[in-house]
Amino acid sequence: MIEIAGQDQYATPKHMWYSNWGDEKKKDAFVLVYDITSRSSFEVIRHLFGPTEHSRNAVIMLVGTKTDREQYRKVPQKEAMELAKDLGGSYWEVSARKGRGIREMLQGLALSLLLRANAAPAAPRKSFVKSVLHVFSQCMGRA
Repeated sequence: MIEIAGQDQYATPKHMWYSNWGDEKKKDAFVLVYDITSRSSFEVIRHLFGPTEHSRNAVIMLVGTKTDREQYRKVPQKEAMELAKDLGGSYWEVSARKGRGIREMLQGLALSLLLRANAAPAAPRKSFVKSVLHVFSQCMGRA
């Protein structure tokens, strides 16, 4: 998960995001989180994660936070949805403060990972599938 809250100091070592995570083929998902009330947090995501910068096999989720502060929105939903599409991923909006959309977003992540694992030519690792099912069941059990 990448959550940098618009802090520009993280934009410089771009290569470190990828090289420190090991083999590119082993990256299962990228959850890119930005603040809808901060244009700079969105631009850092755009800068760090251009369409060619991620694993083509990974699940990509762009997540806009702080939807409880809609009146201060600086990033239009349509623009964020376009970036998610360009990245080959999905777009979600959540409010941690109000607890809105988080369960659905995590369920979407778990389902996407399961679908990707089942579509892979080789059988998915049992431990990976078990982990995803655990996350999914935890999401289902919480309101």
